[in-house]
Amino acid sequence: MEVWTSINAYQWPVPIPKTTTLDHIRVELLNLGAEYVWLDVLCLRQRGREEDEQQRKEEWQLDVPTIGHIYSLDAPCITYFNGLGIPFDPSPATLASPRHWFNRVWTVQEASSAWIPGGLTGFEKGAEGVPRDRPEWLRQEATSSSSGQASEDLKALLSEVSKNDGEDPVPEVCDFFYRRHANAIPADRRQLLSYWNFAIKAMKGRHCSTELDRVHALAYILKCDTLPIYDEQVSPDLAWNMLLKHLYPYVRNLLLLQHLKLSPSSTSLLPSLNEFMELSLTDEDHHMGWLFLLRPSRLGAAEPGIYYHEVEAFQPSFYLRLMEDGAGETFVVLVDAADASRSYTVGCYDVVPLEPQTKYRILKVDYRVWMVVEDVGLKVYDADDEEKGGRGALEARDVIKRGRILVRRIEKALPPCETMTVVYF
Repeated sequence: MEVWTSINAYQWPVPIPKTTTLDHIRVELLNLGAEYVWLDVLCLRQRGREEDEQQRKEEWQLDVPTIGHIYSLDAPCITYFNGLGIPFDPSPATLASPRHWFNRVWTVQEASSAWIPGGLTGFEKGAEGVPRDRPEWLRQEATSSSSGQASEDLKALLSEVSKNDGEDPVPEVCDFFYRRHANAIPADRRQLLSYWNFAIKAMKGRHCSTELDRVHALAYILKCDTLPIYDEQVSPDLAWNMLLKHLYPYVRNLLLLQHLKLSPSSTSLLPSLNEFMELSLTDEDHHMGWLFLLRPSRLGAAEPGIYYHEVEAFQPSFYLRLMEDGAGETFVVLVDAADASRSYTVGCYDVVPLEPQTKYRILKVDYRVWMVVEDVGLKVYDADDEEKGGRGALEARDVIKRGRILVRRIEKALPPCETMTVVYF
């Protein structure tokens, strides 16, 4: 239901569950020791009067992407697992609800080591007199044999969570919170692979009102230096492409490499949102390369990015031929497009594409993963167009991604290589 209140100066109706009131919530927060609180439905403008909609949309552009910062502060975070002001209920049926706190995309950023469980007003103090407004109470509640059904539900839940992780049940409140919640957002900004793997694991299977919310929930978790604005008029696919512009160049390059491996026939340079959710980065995927945004002045524009980098390119262009030896092993033959008498044979797992009459350039983005591109021509870009900038005009080859070669082994000489700057279109 929605209520109008003087707390927010009657600026918008506040959505709360029908079974509670703001007064009840206020009393519980006071009992938990709160003096000041940040409550999203009161501090973030909600939908209400039609004449206020434009103001709400403008405020959400900045407020929604940055809310996660509030939960990263060194302050207690009170978590209502079953809904604002609703009593705590760990029953399996409740946990399975798509509206449950554990099952929503936005709650991932609320993970905090300073959390306090809300909605415990129906429980008594533990045998040792531990107040029910502290995590120690819930730990005791889960391990106590005299706390009735609440204890049985908690122990069953903890057992289920631990079993799913392939470990013995550990009835600890931190395990209850973090295991069910995937894990805390990695604190070390240098652990880029950890951010990606955590985000994928945490977001899979979670529910949201719109896929646009999933994109922006990911944006905060991934700890970009800048964040895309929340624009309700933008489609989720475009919002994802806008988010890619805000990533570290090093991470973008990792995504390029993964996308080449897993989607060889795709002509897109970077994965879609659905493709990203199926990735799994490992330490083996470390590659010292950077994929830069060509026009950083267009960072906030509602459009996909254009990217460039320096990469080793085999010289010159080639026609591709596929062959097999007597043992059934596959080889790709690179035939010099300028001199058909010169060719190079490389053992490979597969080649995509394989158009015999088309000339391609081969980019060595990784020792075992080569990108097949079509060369559009040479172009000079202004220095202001570069993400890294500061080196004058940029001369680059404009290319279009066509596929890749997955190399199995290299036994013979390769074509000569030179470092080339390429811009992807």
